[in-house]
Amino acid sequence: MVQYKSDLLIDTYLDWYKKKITVKELENAEQIITPYVNHINDRISIFIEFLDNDNIRLSDDGITFDELDLMSLNINTETRKKLIADTLLKYSLTLDNGIISTVAENINEFPQKKHNLIQAILSIYDLLMTNRTNVKGIFKEEALTFFFENDFGGNAGVKFTGESGIDYLIDYSLGATTKRPNTIIKLQNNVEFANVTEQVFIAQDLKNEPTLKNKGLRYVMVIGNQKIPDRVAQAASYSDIEIIRFEEKAELLALK
Repeated sequence: MVQYKSDLLIDTYLDWYKKKITVKELENAEQIITPYVNHINDRISIFIEFLDNDNIRLSDDGITFDELDLMSLNINTETRKKLIADTLLKYSLTLDNGIISTVAENINEFPQKKHNLIQAILSIYDLLMTNRTNVKGIFKEEALTFFFENDFGGNAGVKFTGESGIDYLIDYSLGATTKRPNTIIKLQNNVEFANVTEQVFIAQDLKNEPTLKNKGLRYVMVIGNQKIPDRVAQAASYSDIEIIRFEEKAELLALK
């Protein structure tokens, strides 16, 4: 097997990301078409408006909730309303007339704000996974319940700051002990190549952060019970990201 250094993987990811991004000039804004895709494999767009005092407004222009409406998803159930509200709060976003948005006060804030907006849009699209009859539970809730009931003793929704200064909201984390390094867990019901390449950057950014680096960092993606595509497994293996399917309970318990 060919061995790659993480720096090369990150450079390759950033090169891929730049090549995949398209920017379109609109009348009063710019449209950035990202490499990330939604439920119908359309690439997700964000819209940029340059305001006074160097402020930059980022939004989805209402596309996310329009798409959910086209899929006949009822977002007005109590559970879904709470999930949406929690997601907006988690990423410091606002919702007005169906438009998800945020404002960067200067260009230095733009990377974090863009990251937050994309993560929120992807999370809200995940609501489509709840649009089934007799849904037993939402994947993240099931996973967090499993961790709690099996005394993992970790924390959900923790913010970590990488070496770059960018903040990341982590689904679940276990602190370092004499028997294990710091362990970060990303919960992802359906995993695609783009999901892994994004996590490569996040994992490396966190692994280089001095506080986490001191006691080591284990980065794990816990996914739904889908078959892991070869390309996804290869990308994860090259970058020291572990992938565990949710049905593999013995492997999950071994994380403790």
